[in-house]
Amino acid sequence: LAHDTREIFATASNDAFDERVKQVAWGGQADTPWWSSPMDKKDVNGAQLLASYLKIMQWPEDGYTLSIEREGEMLTPLAIKENEAGVIYFRGHGPSSGEGDTFGGHSIVWYRLALHTHDDFSAYTRMIIHTLDLAVSDSLLRSNNQVGKYNLVLDCANLTMSSIPKMSDLKKLFAIMQDHLPNRLGVLMLANLGGAGQFLLRMIKPIISEAVRNKIHAIPNDGPERSDMLTAFLHDDAHVPKWLGGSDPYEFNHKEYYAPYIQQKNVWTNEEGLEYLTTMPYHA
Repeated sequence: LAHDTREIFATASNDAFDERVKQVAWGGQADTPWWSSPMDKKDVNGAQLLASYLKIMQWPEDGYTLSIEREGEMLTPLAIKENEAGVIYFRGHGPSSGEGDTFGGHSIVWYRLALHTHDDFSAYTRMIIHTLDLAVSDSLLRSNNQVGKYNLVLDCANLTMSSIPKMSDLKKLFAIMQDHLPNRLGVLMLANLGGAGQFLLRMIKPIISEAVRNKIHAIPNDGPERSDMLTAFLHDDAHVPKWLGGSDPYEFNHKEYYAPYIQQKNVWTNEEGLEYLTTMPYHA
């Protein structure tokens, strides 16, 4: 596939693509880690290259750059507020599949669903996508742009039926995740899976692909078995949080967590954060 895709680039007329990719911020810049021209190096991941090509070509010919990728990079005050309690954050990484490489594994995202029932689901969605985007970027940086995946630990402790998002909201969230972060999930681990958690699982199974369903694993409630499973997906057990029976004392502080993005002015106004409802109505 890599060879065939390079042949397409080499022999076909790609004027439209070449012009468009220069204008798309997430596709044509030198500091964009996931994009590289097939002419730059021989070792090209053909599937990723083809997906990138098709993804860029779907955007309008005027090179409009307000893509979901750009959306995912930007926070809003409401999105930050949705995560004041530390509902979701990424910390730690899994073991690498490569020999002699201890840093190329999947990033680990910790998601404590019951800590906060959303006030604004659009801002809540942005908060989730931003966190997953950070995790993917972290994995890409550690793996020399080869991996770019995350493992998600979903903690269902204290989850109640009233705190489960509506089906319509879940469909929107999964649609955005599929468009923004396709094939980035390594495994989804469910912790403290009680009655409400099992109901949530039954809700989402029909709206996710079989490939994603096969990535779902329930973490045992038994202490030793839980530890064994978690450490199988982590580089070591140092980042298993205390609230999940581990030794990591880390306590989420939203001011410290988001300070770098505020300092770098990577925060939109709440009004700017809602522009996607007009520019990308299929995600409204």
